[in-house]
Amino acid sequence: MFIRTSSGIKNSDLFTYNNEYIIYVEGEDDGPFWKQLFPDYVDGYKPKFKHVGGKKEIKKYLDELLISDAKFIVAIDSDYNFIMGKSYNHINNRVLETQTHSIENLMLCSSNIRRLIQNLSKNTDYDSVKVEIWLQHFNEAIYSLMVADYIIECNPICTKKCMGDQCRRFLKKNNIPEFSQDIINTYIQTLELPEDDLSNNKDKLRDYKPSLHARGHFFFSAVHCFVINEVRKISQKHPTISLEAFYSMSIESCHWCFKENSILEKLRERAIAAAQELVQLLRSS
Repeated sequence: MFIRTSSGIKNSDLFTYNNEYIIYVEGEDDGPFWKQLFPDYVDGYKPKFKHVGGKKEIKKYLDELLISDAKFIVAIDSDYNFIMGKSYNHINNRVLETQTHSIENLMLCSSNIRRLIQNLSKNTDYDSVKVEIWLQHFNEAIYSLMVADYIIECNPICTKKCMGDQCRRFLKKNNIPEFSQDIINTYIQTLELPEDDLSNNKDKLRDYKPSLHARGHFFFSAVHCFVINEVRKISQKHPTISLEAFYSMSIESCHWCFKENSILEKLRERAIAAAQELVQLLRSS
């Protein structure tokens, strides 16, 4: 019979294996990304990633770490916590929280998007300016939608849904990565949000780009659409790349972005420091 901690997790889940340091992540797709950031070995200890099944479950491990200083690391998406000023990053060194909405916003920086297009199209001369132009379009077109989504997220009793995981419904044409401001504005009107809330939060969030702070799955689907469309234009073929395969490609190539992406590099530095601190605790216990 197992015993649960005050945070509601099984004591057996806190068991530390020999020569391993534990990192808890939200879902099984998250481990491969976080693996890019943590060192393979620290004083003979290697990382072991455990996914717990989502945001609700990871909160239990986060609470356990903060309450009892448990000997593990928790790596999480910020969602809108960073914008709200509710980030956990400064509370405990062994809590790693993105400064973007999700890991997808981090790994799909402009240089990685360019590299994905170059690799898939076999055109190594593909101009990064095209990526920057599209990202600017995305940030301008999706800004009001992100603001509406943020307002809904800030209201715990609100049951409305806003952005979702897919961008298709807001495109001018299916599979063409150009967003319709008319479709977006009409949709926001159906949410019936107070005009004052929309106006005030548009001013408040002005410095937050949707490519970094809008829902990660939504942004990921938009980048997927953009990359497929660019590859099709270059190669004159119609590539079929599933979201799952594209996710794997994005993770595999994002390690090239550390020097070009200061947010990603800073997170890697924190991951290394957290691993070193944890191993020191494990060795002294």
